[in-house]
Amino acid sequence: MPSSQNADLVLMTDSLDTWFQLPPSLLMKRYHSINQRANARSLARYGSLNRRTLAQTIVFGSEKKCWPNPPSSLACYSVPDSPLSHSLFGPRTDEVRDEEDDENPYQYVRPRWLNSGFIMGPVRDIKRVFVRAVEMAERLERDGEGKEGEVEGVVMKGEVGMTDQGVLSRVWGEQEFSREEKLVEDVAAVKDKANGKADWGDLGKWRLQMGVNYEFGIGIDYARELSATTQWSWYDAEWITICDNDTTLDAADRFEVEMPRVSGLQEDVAASALPFAALEKRLKVDGMTWQNVSLYTSLWTGIVPVSIHHNAKKDGQKRVRDKEWRRMWFAPYAKQFLDERVRAVEGKGKVFGVETMGKKGERGWISWNELCDQGMQKILFEL
Repeated sequence: MPSSQNADLVLMTDSLDTWFQLPPSLLMKRYHSINQRANARSLARYGSLNRRTLAQTIVFGSEKKCWPNPPSSLACYSVPDSPLSHSLFGPRTDEVRDEEDDENPYQYVRPRWLNSGFIMGPVRDIKRVFVRAVEMAERLERDGEGKEGEVEGVVMKGEVGMTDQGVLSRVWGEQEFSREEKLVEDVAAVKDKANGKADWGDLGKWRLQMGVNYEFGIGIDYARELSATTQWSWYDAEWITICDNDTTLDAADRFEVEMPRVSGLQEDVAASALPFAALEKRLKVDGMTWQNVSLYTSLWTGIVPVSIHHNAKKDGQKRVRDKEWRRMWFAPYAKQFLDERVRAVEGKGKVFGVETMGKKGERGWISWNELCDQGMQKILFEL
């Protein structure tokens, strides 16, 4: 992209398993709100440091388990504690059970690790992150970093899993460790200044290079306001209709939510434009409000995420998408909605589709039928 667009916001998501249920206006509002709260936390902790250089501008999705890097790695140990309540899941909060014997050993862990299936931030800043990530991956491929191996099908170079998530998690881990190094004079004292949840072990092995800028403005969506990942979280949220209290209570009971947290619709959702507001009469959906449509909602926080990232894969969890698509509030009207958009675009003498951009900035265009073939359209529209 040209430098004139460096300040533009860009959103990157996993393409095959991410669904959006709330409008772009809420995506933008929540992105800025998440950064403001993160910056307030940084100011409280690192007040003596340069506020501007620590400003958060990039938001990643969040995970309950640090993966694919091992727990002893910089990518896992150095990240901050979650700002979510230490009693979010009651007395079991942050309890990790045996992964071999338990269906969902991370069920009650608060999200605090990076998920690369959702990335949002300014073009300029995201470019810097990916330049660093590519440099790191190339260095690891070339020089290695200690013992090589394989974990869950992922090639390991020392303590870094050679996937986008593994490398990007390491970039974030270095940023956070660098902040702690600057906070104290002696690197060994970082143990006392950190979140206190982890045994930091031999901190000397993690000394960073002098004169290198490890600050990238990276943070994560702890409360899953923008992106709700489903891995290890299949008992966290359910499709509910806010105005149907019985359904909400039933879901809370099935998921063993001791004190139901969904007491109503989030204020920002309630204040946003109604579903299909611009096409309400034409689509014959009079009376549709956010209170009476199906929304994927966290039963523990009451948060309705902007998007759902179906990254759960244990025991065939990926197949959940096949039956849950019809639960999206717009699914019954999707074909009508698309037809309206096509007519509006073609009425201006244009072709409905999406703009593309090549590696060298060359622009192109893909029509809707090229982008989504008949087989895929059948899956989308024939419920």
